[in-house]
Amino acid sequence: GLHIFSFPFQLRCVLFKENADVVHFHHLRAVRRFLPILPKTETRPVYIYTEHSHRPVSIASWYNSYVLSLLDDILVVSETQRDITADQLNLHKDRLKVLFNGVDSKKYVPLSKAERDVARAELGVDKDVPLVVCAGRIVPPKGQDLFIEAAIRLLENSTNLLFEISGEINQVSSSQQKFISSLRNRITKANLQKKIQFRGFVHNISTYFAAGDGGGGPSRGEAFGLGSAEAMACGTPVVVANAGALPEVVEYGRCGFVFEKDNIEDLAQRIKQALDVDCKMVKRGRERIENVLSLNVHVRSLQNIYKEAITRVRKR
Repeated sequence: GLHIFSFPFQLRCVLFKENADVVHFHHLRAVRRFLPILPKTETRPVYIYTEHSHRPVSIASWYNSYVLSLLDDILVVSETQRDITADQLNLHKDRLKVLFNGVDSKKYVPLSKAERDVARAELGVDKDVPLVVCAGRIVPPKGQDLFIEAAIRLLENSTNLLFEISGEINQVSSSQQKFISSLRNRITKANLQKKIQFRGFVHNISTYFAAGDGGGGPSRGEAFGLGSAEAMACGTPVVVANAGALPEVVEYGRCGFVFEKDNIEDLAQRIKQALDVDCKMVKRGRERIENVLSLNVHVRSLQNIYKEAITRVRKR
């Protein structure tokens, strides 16, 4: 690997040798560390940064303002995040451009009934039992504790349901392991080990989403909410919290259900609705992916941002 102190200078050499048009940063630390020593000539590359964090680190200082001023464009992944980032980094909203993350709409697709039956058989799930999935990193901000509490409430009135939490459960930090243990203990206390289960890490997540009857997205805040968008692309009715940019993904209830953040009763009710949803909402969700949130749309939009920035810088 490159030494941390020599990397910026080697990067300068690479930019000169390759005659690069764009340098796109994806971490603010890299912007602060490397951008000030990169070329500032008329023929330099354009410098673009994408803020991915729901809560970007705020460092109010003259240096931070200086470094941000060197960027030609700053991108964020949702309208909600634009407001948060502008506030956290002390920037005017007009300085930020929204570029939604993109879902691979060719990979994440609904399954036919026959394909779905096969997928559920491979998962060991009865095709006649409604399956509600909650996929993602198992940490408190993702809200798996809310998902379990909502499942417990729904299972009080209907035992013909299966709830699954998927995500890495073995190679995790001590704090994650502690959280996972607390979730397991809660399930055991409710004596619902057969109805609320841990799937572990799922490799073919697109098929997993498509095999589900509902997708729970109880996260307490997301800059975008890629998992919910992927589930929506697979034709799975999704439920998300009114937190961060999650409501934007489901178009504020038009393509999925929104519950009040941290409200277990509301979450349970929305999951129940998702299991009874008609095909129109599912169709609207798929159309939103294809027309707004697909990888193809993302790439075309990013190419236009690059071209516009290059033209703007070269005219100076």
